Amino acid sequence: MYPDLIIIVYTIEDKAQTVRNFMQKHHVDAYVNKGRYGLQELSFAVEEVFKGKTYIAASGSGFKR
Repeated sequence: MYPDLIIIVYTIEDKAQTVRNFMQKHHVDAYVNKGRYGLQELSFAVEEVFKGKTYIAASGSGFKR
């Protein structure tokens, strides 16, 4: 419907099947978990998506970029 629309999911859900479903079925550009480093990961995800990349935040990892 809107092929140029960038979609970034920012959620507390971190189950692998849910992430896979969003990425494959809904063509999400980035998936970021809310958490200790969530806002930093979200900022990085936005940068990556605008470079034309896909981004999936590592669940539970410390943000060190």
